Amino acid sequence: MTIRKIVVPVHGHAGDRERLIAAGAVAARLSARIEAVFLRHDPREALPFVTGYIAKDITDQFTDALKAEDDAAEAQARATLQELSSDPRLAGVEFEAFPGPIEETVVRRARCADLVAASPYRADELADIRRVRDAALFDSGRPVLIAPPDAPSVVGSRCLVAWDGSAVAARAVEASLPLLSNAEEVNVLVVETDGPRIRDTEEIIEYLDLHGADAEIVRAPLQGTIGATMVAQAEALQTDLLIMGAYGHAWLREHMLGGTTRYVMLETRTAVLMAH
Repeated sequence: MTIRKIVVPVHGHAGDRERLIAAGAVAARLSARIEAVFLRHDPREALPFVTGYIAKDITDQFTDALKAEDDAAEAQARATLQELSSDPRLAGVEFEAFPGPIEETVVRRARCADLVAASPYRADELADIRRVRDAALFDSGRPVLIAPPDAPSVVGSRCLVAWDGSAVAARAVEASLPLLSNAEEVNVLVVETDGPRIRDTEEIIEYLDLHGADAEIVRAPLQGTIGATMVAQAEALQTDLLIMGAYGHAWLREHMLGGTTRYVMLETRTAVLMAH
């Protein structure tokens, strides 16, 4: 597998810059192409079912207002991209706007790419940012690069693989092989808990070696929660890319009660490559 195309959804709001720069850092390491995708709203997603002359008048007003809002946001997204064009990693970014529905469009664009950039969870995030991230994670079939809150200069030089032997962890490893084989340092993190011993740790090291990644195992005792341990180890090892499976347990349970995936996206200052 190679990474040749990265899709970056842009919204004309906070987070665009960080997603673009994180994608640019990956693209520079792998000679990949970046497609910035602006997702326009489909009025039918938000309009109630109404009929009659008065209802049509209200509908037209709503549609016009939504279009004006999208036009302003698209202009801001283009302006952000223009500001970043002096960065050689982002000089050749392609920009295109697509009509909604938002989830359907981002999934279609992602399935014709190798990687999708998204923003981490934030309490005050726009609904569109959440919708795009969730659609990319759950429905695209592609790995997702979670951009850290502070735009990174390097992504993929010092990698930390969070390994628990699960299917989602294996998918994350496979998706990140182009980065792992080009990294200067690769560590495989095994969090030691009171539960069953994590299996196949030596085997995953051998697998990575077959793909040109010289990896070492890091065994860490549990520090509160698995998510907290992962974040702490990423910081201690000065990692610039954390690789992990996303939502290995029931999504609704993790979403409602909190879990490793959500914790990492809330707390880490490192770029994260996730696969579900």
